Amino acid sequence: MKWIKNVLPFSLENPEVDEKNELDWDENPKIQKGRHQYIQVSVVDNDMYDRYLKNDILFIRLVDECDDESEALIYLSADDEVVFRHLHFDDDQVILSSLNPFTEDAVAYPKSDVRILGIPTSILRL
Repeated sequence: MKWIKNVLPFSLENPEVDEKNELDWDENPKIQKGRHQYIQVSVVDNDMYDRYLKNDILFIRLVDECDDESEALIYLSADDEVVFRHLHFDDDQVILSSLNPFTEDAVAYPKSDVRILGIPTSILRL
């Protein structure tokens, strides 16, 4: 699984993690809080501006589903990539888009190619 789109794995406790863009999902440090697990990711561009900025650290609660018209950390099996995007469910497709109006257009994927990994719960802005 490649972390080359707009986020990279990150760990406040384990700084060398953010240097790995091909980190296996199971290697990504997880934080247990109550009954939920979380990971941290670092935003590497401004595709999700103006809500999420380059260098923000996002705390992602690991879930396998999310609401329509929300942001999520997503695994695209066809591309073997992890992306952080705004998503919209449309019949048998998931439409992924950035929030920044000056970046790429929305892209549609078959639902079978999209796996929700988690949703953002908080932002650490440095």
